[in-house]
Amino acid sequence: MEIVISNITSTLTIYSFSVVNPSSVKLIDIYSQVENKTYTINVSSGDILKINYFLELEGPKPPTNPVISFIYDGVTMASVTNDSGIVSGAKYIVIP
Repeated sequence: MEIVISNITSTLTIYSFSVVNPSSVKLIDIYSQVENKTYTINVSSGDILKINYFLELEGPKPPTNPVISFIYDGVTMASVTNDSGIVSGAKYIVIP
């Protein structure tokens, strides 16, 4: 699975997110992401991944909303964006 962070136009954007597999093992744990970047994590068919996210904008809002996309085999399974001050929560993704 690829995790793509895009549309970041300001270092004032802060991300915190983790991906946890069914065995409660953190596959990735990222804090203070301030650049467009792609990460790759290993997943297996049938895995149910829990995506924990906390997105915060400090200072002036960038002209475009930053996005975190979770892509498996070329298909976007989920995405999270921030168009307000703080967005937080969890999503579940089932790997086909």
